[in-house]
This record gives sequence, C-alpha cells and structure tokens, in this order.
Amino acid sequence: MLESDVAKEARRINNGNIKELVFEDPLIVKALTKKFKKNRTEFTAVDKLSFGVGKNECFGLLGLNGAGKTTTFKMLTGELLPTSGNAYINGKEIVRERSKVRRDMAFCPQFDYLPEYLTVQDVFNLFSALRGLERKTIKKVINDLIAIFKLDEYRDKYIQNLSGGNKRKVSSGLTFVGRPSVIFLDEPTTGMDPAARRYLWTVIKKAREMGLTIILTTHSMEECEALATRLGIMVNGQFKCLGSVQQLKNKYGKGYTLILKCKSATDIGSQVLKVELFVANNIRFAKLKDKQQDTLFYQIEMEDNIVYGQDGIQTIADLFTLLESNKELLKLETYSLSQTTLEQIFLSFAREQKSDDDLVKKKSKK
Repeated sequence: MLESDVAKEARRINNGNIKELVFEDPLIVKALTKKFKKNRTEFTAVDKLSFGVGKNECFGLLGLNGAGKTTTFKMLTGELLPTSGNAYINGKEIVRERSKVRRDMAFCPQFDYLPEYLTVQDVFNLFSALRGLERKTIKKVINDLIAIFKLDEYRDKYIQNLSGGNKRKVSSGLTFVGRPSVIFLDEPTTGMDPAARRYLWTVIKKAREMGLTIILTTHSMEECEALATRLGIMVNGQFKCLGSVQQLKNKYGKGYTLILKCKSATDIGSQVLKVELFVANNIRFAKLKDKQQDTLFYQIEMEDNIVYGQDGIQTIADLFTLLESNKELLKLETYSLSQTTLEQIFLSFAREQKSDDDLVKKKSKK
C-alpha cells in the first residue's frame, strides 16, 4: 500500500490529462515500470512509478543501490526502454518521441565520459555543435559557461590532464549547453572539493530559479537539503515517501532520536533486553526504530521539548538526568539524544530495501 502523499501524487498523474499537466510539470512520469529477468525469474526493478516535476523545481531522487533510481534515470534519459508505463518531457513521450525529447533535456552522468584528447574549449565547441547551436552564438555560449563554471584557466588544457573535480565541472557545464528545459544530474559533485561543491550548488540553484526543471540523485543528505525543493525516497522500486525536506522531517522525524550503546559483554543479548525494558517502563513514548547488536535506536515524540514518561512530564534535561543516573546500572557505553535528521529518515526507509537476489527468491516461491 502506497504512503498517503505518494498515493495522492500517483492519482494526480494517473487520472490527469497529459496536455493539461504539462503546463505545470515539464516532466511527467506515469506508471513507469521496468522488469528484468535473473536466473529465469522475472523481478520488478521499478514498480509503477508516478510523479511530476514542475518548473523552478529541483527534485531529489534518493535510494540505496538497487532501489531503482539508476534504472529510473536510464529510462527517463532514453538509455533503457520501460516494460510498461511512460514518461513525458514537455508533453513528448520518451518512448515514441525520443529524438524530440532529447532536444529538451540534458544529462550529467555519474561518471565523466569526456574525450580525453580534446581541450576544454574543444569539448564545449563539440557539444555546442551537437546541440545544434548557431555558429554566431557558440562563442558567447562557451565563454559564458566556462566563466560560470570557473574553467577559464583550464580552457586550453586537455581533458586527460584535469583533476577529477575539474572534469566534473566540465561535465556539469556541458549539461547547460543549448539551454535544455529539463536537466538530469547524477551525483554531480562527486570528486569535487568542498568549495567547488558549494559553488556548483549555487549554480544549480540559480538555474532552477531561472525556470529549469532539475532531477538530482545524490548520496549526500547535505546536498539534498541544500538543493531539493522536493524529494522521493525509493525502496524496492517504489516511493516510500514524497515531499519537501521540511515536510518529511515534520511527518517522519518529529521529536528526537535516542541512541543507546551497551558496553561489550558476553551476555550482550540479555543486557540489551534490560535496556529495552528500562526504556519501556520509564520513557513511555519512546518507539524502538532499530536494533543493531549492542545499539538501540529510539524515536521520541516531543512537543515543546517535553516528553511524557511514566512519572509525568519530562523535559530533555530530565531525560539526560535519568540516563546518566542509570548509566552504570544499564551498562551503557554511550547515549545520545538529537533532533532527527534527513539522513536518519532516509536510513529508516532504506532498511526495507531488499537485494535483487531476495526479490528473485520471493518471486520464484510464488
């Protein structure tokens, strides 16, 4: 069963008229599905994915390896054909109108596929010609992009002599040649130093503000918080949640995360159980979210920094006092209380991810 916001978005897209939706959403993904065969058994990598991305929007597509985000990217950029469903860029079908779609979109791949024996200037010239730019405009376009991406001093250097970070700058810059309306960025800042990374964030933000539609994949939650106006977390080929960073924090990260780590011991199982019972009896609204050998992760719902325990109202200070006074009794090595982060929300969903082999085994048993 789909989460409420995911289901609402799916209904909006699946029940809507593409010709009407395209006025708001340059990118429309409608029941997009991709199935593969492994060991003669079919499994679903992307399962009826439906969503739209509007103008002036940067949509973050998140998920662990195997969640389906790379397959989704490959279908949207025309590298893979979907098994069923479709997607539209400015109203054009990615399946039947691929050549037209490619004029409206650009893709920055995760790895730099650049001609090593050309200079930076030559590469921009080549891509400008491939994009069909008029000769009289090419020089200005190239000069502008080289300046924007701070590549002036590398203009006449061969690609093979650039650092990994500068190659990423070139790949990112090429994405903007020809002013496409929809841009796909796959891990755009990989290999960049912190200063270059933050500068590229500024460029991406400005591009979005100018009306571009941007779809971003990244493993950096900091990058996602800085750039994404909305995001979806994929698990097993479907969205598990959908919304802005703040909406997801309000919905899934309300309160605090309590982490309790027990000291190493031969009877670690009984020691962890003792801690669980203590929390259940003393911190009533603490929900166990995860357990990893000697460490317990709790979600504590709080309102105005107040949590209700067995003995009545407790503040954050009361919780620390409670844990500190019982630290030796519970044999705790460390404990921490912090506001729930986007990364913790992501990991709470990502733990549901199954491997391809697990999906194949499940399918073959039916």
